[in-house]
Amino acid sequence: MYVYLWATPLYISETKFAVRSGEMAQGMGSAMTSVVSAGAGLVGLADGFAVRDFLQSRSALEALEGKTGYIKRMQLDVDDPLVRLDGDANRDKIFGYYSKMVKVQFNMLEQVVGVEAYAFTPEDAKVIADGVLSVSDEFADRLNERARDDALKLSEEQVKRAEQRVAEARRAVAEWRHKNVNIDPANNATMINQIIGQLESQLTEAKAQLLELNSLNRNNPRRQVIEERISALEVQIVDSRKRLAGVDDSVAAQIGDFEVLKSEQEFAEKNLIETQRSMEEARFNTLRQMRYVVMIASPNHSGGRRDIPTPFHLSAALSWPAWPVSF
Repeated sequence: MYVYLWATPLYISETKFAVRSGEMAQGMGSAMTSVVSAGAGLVGLADGFAVRDFLQSRSALEALEGKTGYIKRMQLDVDDPLVRLDGDANRDKIFGYYSKMVKVQFNMLEQVVGVEAYAFTPEDAKVIADGVLSVSDEFADRLNERARDDALKLSEEQVKRAEQRVAEARRAVAEWRHKNVNIDPANNATMINQIIGQLESQLTEAKAQLLELNSLNRNNPRRQVIEERISALEVQIVDSRKRLAGVDDSVAAQIGDFEVLKSEQEFAEKNLIETQRSMEEARFNTLRQMRYVVMIASPNHSGGRRDIPTPFHLSAALSWPAWPVSF
């Protein structure tokens, strides 16, 4: 009796989609090992259940309301007490109504989410089904964002620490150079060694001249000049060697301090390059694991109004009492 007197025809729009990732697509397109395939399958199951649970939540209802005005579409003035959404329905009743009018199932074998959206007009049914697809896609984006943040947070922190270490190492080298008025003590050491070599060559030549002069005439007036030159060269050589390898402010001591600072700078710069490479790899892996919604069956658009009750009414009439109830 209810079916023929009060039942209001409902229209249904069905859609099917899957949540996939780049990693899963790669696994399906290449000869992957069984272990990797099993892992991808587990990821697909987890994502499928996550989307299903989301679509069955109040958060999904709020998102769908924001996109389609779901509540207003379902609060039409109809006599059917089993499918009517009262205008004064509270949040709990509205959510219960949504749970009955938007059916969500997840096929674990195919890893496909199926949605059936009921409404009083075929246009509204399709709009609601399209809205479910849209909020599902946004949910997948939020999963991607969270995974990306979790994966990149540690890498970005490591890069920041490495950059700070490089800056501190370069600052220490610059301060040392400013304090010691020396760009590169190693080059100074090379120059001093060259000077010592030249002085020793001149000393050897002067000593040879003195020996030759002594063999000819020890009273030659040039003898004193050559001896003074030899003494001056020996003093210069000693001073140069002290400057090169003395105890306090020698070039050797400066080289030791400077090499410590330069080694720290080089290590910090290499470490920065490695951490930047690691962050790029983390970004690549994150992109490879990005989830996206793959359309399998787009929401259908029913034709004209159906005058016969839908299976929804038949099952409702058998299972619900034939008096007004609120969802």
